[in-house]
Amino acid sequence: MKVNNYIKNFINLNIPFLEILRTDSVQTKYDDHIKKLKLYNIKIEDYIKINLLCGKEYKFCLNLFPYNFEEPTLHYVFWIDPNFNNKYNLKYSIKTVECEINKIKCENGFNKYIAYENPEAAKSITGIKHFHFIFYN
Repeated sequence: MKVNNYIKNFINLNIPFLEILRTDSVQTKYDDHIKKLKLYNIKIEDYIKINLLCGKEYKFCLNLFPYNFEEPTLHYVFWIDPNFNNKYNLKYSIKTVECEINKIKCENGFNKYIAYENPEAAKSITGIKHFHFIFYN
């Protein structure tokens, strides 16, 4: 799927996507990761709080299980500690990482990005507020 089609159909029109947006290998890694957490009785939300947030208000990082698009992209996620959910809306989150956004665009030759929050029905992680950032041309 092309990024612009994704934006037009999924984000702007809020039409749920039916296809898996990850490559088969990335989806397998994601599924294996979730199975391993379940095996050790670890909630994904706890894993994110401990391993990504590490006591900080937020973490802006590459998505370890990125969506796959036809054109080159980088997929980042802005994770928010639940104690700060009220502080961070999408607009404030973008402002918070504005320098990082410009650096990513410059260093990787991207001139566009889209930032959004998945609708509830499309969230695989519901207990940690997070926004997706897709960088593309």
